[in-house]
Amino acid sequence: MVLEFSSNGALREAFRLGINFFDTSPAERVTRSIDESLARLQLDYVDILQCHDIEFGSLDQKLKEVGKIRFIGVTGLPLEVFTYVLDRVPPGTVDVILSYCHYSINDSTLEDLLPYLKSKDVGIITASPLAMGILTESGPPRLAPSFT
Repeated sequence: MVLEFSSNGALREAFRLGINFFDTSPAERVTRSIDESLARLQLDYVDILQCHDIEFGSLDQKLKEVGKIRFIGVTGLPLEVFTYVLDRVPPGTVDVILSYCHYSINDSTLEDLLPYLKSKDVGIITASPLAMGILTESGPPRLAPSFT
């Protein structure tokens, strides 16, 4: 059996299976990559622009204002990054956070932040509910946060 792999084929198969949540941007030049992502996905807008390592950057509302993105999110491993950012931006700037490894089978510390996020009207995406593979034979990736 011959298997053919291509990005277009993978996207078609993912859509066929009901998957509609994709991280498409490279780590650098996020703003410029939006147009490339929209062209690749043949869309007019993306649902969420996730800003990684936002404590070292800034949020730009222009893409939201022109309708290329619907929501702005921030991601982070340390939970403190969310309060740090949300306490420093105008209300409504950040729509959603993505936290990984803090609402999982071995760590529920994100729970403490839920009332704060609700008060800021910020949605939550929790990533890695299975703790980055901690229960698998191979374990979590080498660069994963410490699970002690």
